[in-house]
Amino acid sequence: MRALIDALFVRISRQMAANEPIFTSNVDLDRFAGEILGGSRASGSYTAQQVYNALEAGVNRWVANQSFGGETMDAGLARMADLLKALPTQTLRAQEKDELQQYSTPPSYAMLAAYALSAEPGENLLEPSAGTGSLLAMADSIYGEKLHSEYANE
Repeated sequence: MRALIDALFVRISRQMAANEPIFTSNVDLDRFAGEILGGSRASGSYTAQQVYNALEAGVNRWVANQSFGGETMDAGLARMADLLKALPTQTLRAQEKDELQQYSTPPSYAMLAAYALSAEPGENLLEPSAGTGSLLAMADSIYGEKLHSEYANE
């Protein structure tokens, strides 16, 4: 999955710089994942949820490389709206995620939470979930602190 996350980060960076959709559909996302991972979802090489998680990790890496702290919250939220418009909608959810009530934090919500945090230099920030690190990535982008989170390899 690391190779897919890396490739997604590159694509997100390129497409956002060009103000173009990252993927036009989930079919395009799946095709891209198949090229990177080899195989297909249909053959069981990977699941839709693995691809969505990798996409979120790629988005978070892109977010962490931005400098949202140097702009107003309104400008940052406008950029988050552009990002969300450029991404495909996650239409395939694993039943287990629904049963456990596991929901990803959208980038715009992570931004609002990070601004509400009003972190001070030297404070430790912890991601309260076992997700893809959206809250840490946004805090890193806004406050300029290099925060680290470990991601599972799966």
